[in-house]
Amino acid sequence: MARRGMARGRSGWPRSSRSTPGYRPRLGSTAPRGRSAHKTAQLCKQVFETLEQVLAEQEDEWLQALHVHAVEPGPDASQLLITLAPGPGLDPAITPLALLERVHAAATELRMEVAAAITRRRVPNLLYRILEQPPSP
Repeated sequence: MARRGMARGRSGWPRSSRSTPGYRPRLGSTAPRGRSAHKTAQLCKQVFETLEQVLAEQEDEWLQALHVHAVEPGPDASQLLITLAPGPGLDPAITPLALLERVHAAATELRMEVAAAITRRRVPNLLYRILEQPPSP
């Protein structure tokens, strides 16, 4: 017996969603491109603000002197590239490699703080790079 209101094909079985008007196959994300780009930008902003605050609260003076210059998404929102810039009060003799080692030592704590601040199920992988010279104002 057929249920009332259910569209049936010639065979008597319900029609597939492919035959319905406006059907779009799902490839990857179901969100429209504009919305996913907006969500990715929102995530980058949340990570930027969180890391800026967390770095300022660190006990390590070198980490306190770092500022978040940019947060850029990778191929998708599962990886973020964080660009850090040394502040003006940091000794110029300190190399970017030494700073990067300190950041990597604190990477787990930084990622935990980001996880607590963002509204996502999965925390993105955070990749860091240090600018050679402080950005010009």
